[in-house]
Amino acid sequence: MDNSKLIVEQEEWWRWQYAHRNFYSLLQSNQEVASDFELVLSRLIDLFKDMQLKSSGSVYKNPLKQKLFHQFCNSLVYLYRGINHQDIFFNETCESLIAKHGYSIDELDEDELSLVERLNDWTHWLGFLPTLFYSVPDSSISWDVYINDHSDEEVDIQFLSFLAHPRVGRDDSGIKTMSFDDPSSVNFEWDMVINYNLGDPFYQIEKEVRELWEEPGKQFVGVRTLDSIRTYVDRRVCKKASSALKKLKSSCDESNYTYRKANVDSLTARSVRVNSQGWAVDKDNSRRAVGLYIWDSLNVASLEWDSRRSLIRSVIETLREEAPNKLKLYFSKFDELVEDDSDDLSANSLEVKERIKESRNVKYEPTKYGDTLEVHEIVVREMEADYDLTEYCIQELDYYRAHQVKKAKAKS
Repeated sequence: MDNSKLIVEQEEWWRWQYAHRNFYSLLQSNQEVASDFELVLSRLIDLFKDMQLKSSGSVYKNPLKQKLFHQFCNSLVYLYRGINHQDIFFNETCESLIAKHGYSIDELDEDELSLVERLNDWTHWLGFLPTLFYSVPDSSISWDVYINDHSDEEVDIQFLSFLAHPRVGRDDSGIKTMSFDDPSSVNFEWDMVINYNLGDPFYQIEKEVRELWEEPGKQFVGVRTLDSIRTYVDRRVCKKASSALKKLKSSCDESNYTYRKANVDSLTARSVRVNSQGWAVDKDNSRRAVGLYIWDSLNVASLEWDSRRSLIRSVIETLREEAPNKLKLYFSKFDELVEDDSDDLSANSLEVKERIKESRNVKYEPTKYGDTLEVHEIVVREMEADYDLTEYCIQELDYYRAHQVKKAKAKS
């Protein structure tokens, strides 16, 4: 796989994880939907075998056949969407597959077309083709990549991006800003893209946008570079140039979008770009991986825990052993010794000391910040917040920041 193509928005990875858990939870809790999905899936497999494989045998037990099946389904949805919704959405991979295999929905009978329609409805509700969501969610890849920093993890992010579709109800403002260009993640029919490079005079891009705003057809503003911040606009929805410019400027001001070229040899695509919460991408991804693991442990895994807090304490101990540096993302001095004259915390945290001593069954070391009750409780509360963020993103089927979740909960 071409490593240079792995520079992608990390948001799409997390959206995929959240959508998977939303749909899987629905299948587990709603027998009617589960039966409907299983029927559609089995009939699509039969259709796939008939149209492409020309053979029998299991699809899901063969990795190559399984990938071909997802490509087949994605192409059908793509064709259906183009004919029935007249989308501008363009997927080069789908176009190539359709040309290569001669996929067509024109020859499908009424029953077969209804299968594609159902698949299309699920796809554009979730934002991803759901044929991969039949399997049990697995947070281990996110944990290995973002917690254990295993950069050799085999993740076909190109295939994941291929399965992404415009999602109904997202980006209703008609504006989307991104730092890494990925037009396939723009979930509306855009007719203007604004390329802005940090450091350039903003008034220049503003002038050009206003000059081209009333021009018909697709308009491309500014000079596109690898470091461009790109804003996609649907001018039929976003009626004013000032609104698009305000969104672009706000994104630059809030996020700073400072990043360097990464050594891209894995999904991690390590940039130092910061999000609007002020977190570096590494911190954001690591904490999302923790939140996803906690959510899966409580909602997917068969293991039972006395409480969410008891599970979180176990996660803290796991991080101590596997990736102690990640605990510094919750408290920067976590692994440092508490100084005798420190005013940061009181060192009188016997409860935590005893609990940790029992769990490790070794002689207790001099007190570290992470061993104090105060810091331990800070980390527990922050991991509870990671869980809440994960829960909210799964329920809402989208990627949200921590401060957005807090604001949404305050309104409710």
